[in-house]
Order: sequence, then C-alpha cells, then structure tokens
Amino acid sequence: MRERTIEAGPRGVSRVLRLLELFATDSKPLRLADIQRELDMPVSSCHVLLQEMIRLGYLQATQDRRYEKSVQMIVLGSRIRSASDLHAASRDVLERLHAETEDTVHLATVSEREIIYVDGIEAASGIISRVPFGSSRPLHASSPGYVFLAYAVDPANLDNLLGPEPYKAYTPYTVTDRDKLLTIVREVRRQGYGIALQAQNSGMFGLCAPIFRAGGKLGGALSISAPLDKYSGGYVQLASLVTRSAAEVTRRLGGGEWRDIVAGFALLDR
Repeated sequence: MRERTIEAGPRGVSRVLRLLELFATDSKPLRLADIQRELDMPVSSCHVLLQEMIRLGYLQATQDRRYEKSVQMIVLGSRIRSASDLHAASRDVLERLHAETEDTVHLATVSEREIIYVDGIEAASGIISRVPFGSSRPLHASSPGYVFLAYAVDPANLDNLLGPEPYKAYTPYTVTDRDKLLTIVREVRRQGYGIALQAQNSGMFGLCAPIFRAGGKLGGALSISAPLDKYSGGYVQLASLVTRSAAEVTRRLGGGEWRDIVAGFALLDR
C-alpha cells in the first residue's frame, strides 16, 4: 500500500496556511469533518496533513478525536508578533544609526538557541558585510552572538549550546577557546555591548548592543559592521551611538531603563 504524503506545490502550501489560519481564529477543538469542510479537501488528505502537524508539534489530538492547537503553535504566533513589534519599534532608529555612521547596520531578534537577522541597511561603499535576513551568525564569532551569550544563556549551558571546543575558526582571530569566550561574555555584561574583531571576516569588525523587553528579557540586538581601519582610533563614540539606539528601542518595547538592566546583569559576575 502506497504511503500518503502531503501535497507539494502551491496548493499544498495554501492548505497548510489555511489550516494555520483556521486554528488561529477558532479556539475550540475541531473535528476532522469540520476541518475537511473548511479546507475543501479530501478527508484522507486532510487526515495526512493533520497527522503531520501533530508530528511537528503544532497540533494535538484530544481524547474525543478532535484537534486543537498546541503550545508550540501558540509560541510560534508569539514569536511572529515579537519580531513584528521589534521591527516597528526599531526601523527609524536603524535608519538614523545608519545615517550617523554610514556603516552597515542590522537588527536581530532572538530564538531559543540563536539570534536571527530580521532587518538591516547596507553601507553604500567600501567593504560591505552582507547578511541575508532570516540567517544567524556563529555565537562564538560575532558581536550579536556575544550579546546573546551574555544576556540569554546561562554559562552552565554553554557547552550544550556550542558543543565541544575548539570552536570553529573562521579567521586567525576567531575565539575557539571556552575560557576566552567566557571572558568576552563577562566583558559584554560589564560594558553593555560586544565587539568582535575579525572574528568571522578578516578586516571587519562588529559592535552590538542588546535590546530588552519587559522584565529585562533579551528581545533583540542592534549591530554595526564596518572595516576595521575605519575606527582605528577607537570605538567609544560608536559604542555610545549603538547603545543609545538600543536603549531607545528598549523603552519603546516597554523594557524600561536600559542602563539599569545592563547594570543588573553586570552584578551577576561579581
């Protein structure tokens, strides 16, 4: 007997999206017949689709053979809303930071195990650091990664997150040692921003500051990428611009006073 699979192509995608919309708008558990009627698809195909959504963790079956959304689907919706309000609160700040520095600027959001780029503006000239939206950077080899490790990861979970050392080297300057990485993480918490010097790309550096939500939870990050020789005189002024921008977005998201939150994290290392 041939195993039934989910239909591929535009129609298959359409059915998945309509299924998500159905459960997003209806809070009560639904019967197979109700779902099949709403999606206007064969019962057998509908059943296969529902079983796959259960396997992926987005739906769950009740004892009376109905289907309801799972916690994972609720979390997915929360993440989408989170990325949306982060973008709305940050866009003009991102544009201003780009205008002030003329460097490449990025906005990133946070997931359980990584920090993901969701917006950005590239520098008009010079060496340009291109990062596709939806992608992430190595946690041990990027300034957003340093920020994520400093404000969202318990040091006890570092090995579980990064795996065994030595970590992958992208350039001769990449930090591949756990102890050295922890020293950088503590420095990020102390000063409120992270700097990665040629950690992933030779001749480039990144500077990143955290964005917080209510309760001091890391909600995202603002970062700048630029040629190393452009800031050979130091990073103090640039760090001030980036942290000021992150503080403004934090306030817009209801996170409170950015400097107070950073000071609280710094106390963890004393």
